[in-house]
Amino acid sequence: MSLRNLENQVYQELLKINKIAARAFEGALYTFKDENNPDRFSQAANSLRHVISLLIRDLELPDDEEFNRLKAELLKILEERDLTDSYEIKLERKGIMKKKIETLFIEDVNALPDPVKNKVIFVLRI
Repeated sequence: MSLRNLENQVYQELLKINKIAARAFEGALYTFKDENNPDRFSQAANSLRHVISLLIRDLELPDDEEFNRLKAELLKILEERDLTDSYEIKLERKGIMKKKIETLFIEDVNALPDPVKNKVIFVLRI
């Protein structure tokens, strides 16, 4: 399939990040351009959601109170033992599912109960 300039740029960037996401993006474009497919819009949108889900799996989540508290405790241990010049603290979460998900990808934010709706940070419309 021949990609246009912008499509190719996105594809090339996705290849650097996640090859499966790049392949799904290419599939979404192929499906979208298939005018003989009566369900092409829905299928392409689903493929693009899949691309996004692949990309967000390993993203670092924003710092939160628990994360910062743990990092401070570890730093305090190093300071108490006078080891701050010898060690650097690098604390990372392993994947997005290790913490409460604060960003929801849904059709309509208003369909959520208020306690959950208030935690939605970003709404992506496709």
